[in-house]
Amino acid sequence: MTPDPADLFVARCESLARQYLGSEYQLDQTGQHHLVILNNDLALRFPRKTDTAKRVAEISDRFHRATQLGIPTPNVVDLRTGPPGEAVVVLQRRHGISAGQLLSQAGDPVLQRMGESLGQILIALRCVSGSDWPFESPRWRTLWSDLASKAHERPQPEREWVAAADHAAEVAAVCPLGLVHGDLANVNVLFSDSGAVNAVLDWDHAVIGDPAIDAAAVMFGLPTAAREAALAQSSTLGDDVARFEVYQETWALQEHLWRTGATSNPGQS
Repeated sequence: MTPDPADLFVARCESLARQYLGSEYQLDQTGQHHLVILNNDLALRFPRKTDTAKRVAEISDRFHRATQLGIPTPNVVDLRTGPPGEAVVVLQRRHGISAGQLLSQAGDPVLQRMGESLGQILIALRCVSGSDWPFESPRWRTLWSDLASKAHERPQPEREWVAAADHAAEVAAVCPLGLVHGDLANVNVLFSDSGAVNAVLDWDHAVIGDPAIDAAAVMFGLPTAAREAALAQSSTLGDDVARFEVYQETWALQEHLWRTGATSNPGQS
């Protein structure tokens, strides 16, 4: 019987992981692009793709640059290149609790600290330029002008879709550009019990784009006390959320074009 390639990949990863972690470790196979093996001190990320040598070097560089920007990020301890199962980025673990866990037990002082800390992270990301983040990024303004063009090119263009796409393209043409993490979800930000951000994880898909994307992702999930504390850090954050609402008006058009194979989703990529 031919061995399952997925099982062989996991076995190779575990063999290497034992050199760093010993015999006591946990497997996290939930990631689409990586297998993670970790203990209390270290987290080993094994890319599943075949271009692993390039991938581990870039992942390592992304974490280094995020740290240099003053954002609390796990430090890179080591990296190895090679085929899948041998290429790995070794990260020092940062501990904390998820937003969901914190919100379930937090009072107003903790919620306020949580909002302040998240607002400060958003401001730090907003100030990053392309020279600080020299990785491939989509051309943000072009994505939206292309979407507007596709709306007009439809045989029977819906008036609402055309208007929404034109408005989004106008906003994108003059919006500020900064670093967009792209996935500031529950599991990618860890907090202390007091509400401070202990770590921002997973920089694999961070790009230069409109900070509105991260601002909205953070704000829409916060209770009122935390959201108000975050917005109080800078008036620009409120402007960012308002721009996101403009992009959001194009979701129906984007979904239609995506389902028909005409384009990818610019605001959701």
